[in-house]
Amino acid sequence: MKFIKKLGFFTAFILPALAVVGFYQGGWWNYLTVAFVFIVITTVDFLTGLDAKNISDENLYLVSEEIYYRLVTYLWTFIQLGFCYGHFM
Repeated sequence: MKFIKKLGFFTAFILPALAVVGFYQGGWWNYLTVAFVFIVITTVDFLTGLDAKNISDENLYLVSEEIYYRLVTYLWTFIQLGFCYGHFM
């Protein structure tokens, strides 16, 4: 898989980061996450178009065994737990 596609998995961390920025900055910064979702992501999705290329069946097992994707998933789990824990403080 290309490096740029692998890097795309980390875009999931943008929304929590924007939510934290909005929380600490307050005011209109709270709308930063909403604006990012409905304006930036929609625009980028429109400009990049549909990517119909999938991983071949032969490479599926090799890609699924890469530690990179597990790392991103585990990292995301801790971010979610941090948001849940921070909610109760």
